[in-house]
Amino acid sequence: MEIKMTVNANRRSAMASNKVPVAPGRSPVTWWRSIAAPNFHVMVLGAMQAAVERVEMLDEPLWREAVAGDATAAAAMALLIDFRTVWPGKLDLVMTALVINACDGDAAACVVLSNVIRRVPGAGKREARIATSWLMRAFRPFADRHESLRG
Repeated sequence: MEIKMTVNANRRSAMASNKVPVAPGRSPVTWWRSIAAPNFHVMVLGAMQAAVERVEMLDEPLWREAVAGDATAAAAMALLIDFRTVWPGKLDLVMTALVINACDGDAAACVVLSNVIRRVPGAGKREARIATSWLMRAFRPFADRHESLRG
């Protein structure tokens, strides 16, 4: 299956530019691979959003919704990834959209993100730590609520 994409260079993100010094020389769509959940801040997310907003994925009906903030669409795309056949660029784009949705507070997106990171071919200890950081982010609100009920 061939993946076709077009880039719309006229769209710009109002959040931030692509020049955020997080991982110099690396594209914002690859940051999901190496940054733990607590380290995603507004400028990083803005650069990531700007990167995915300029991409159109043809024959991918959930893409626009995932980029627009639909966490269910982003999670569905991530869960449908077949690591044996996926084009690495598509993986990076989908995971970037999922990170943005997870950082918007969607616990299910955090859990899916953790699961997919653990399944990436060649995943090791570093990926396990990053995946665990997403699980901790997903369950933090529940832990906080539980502590407030006890206190």
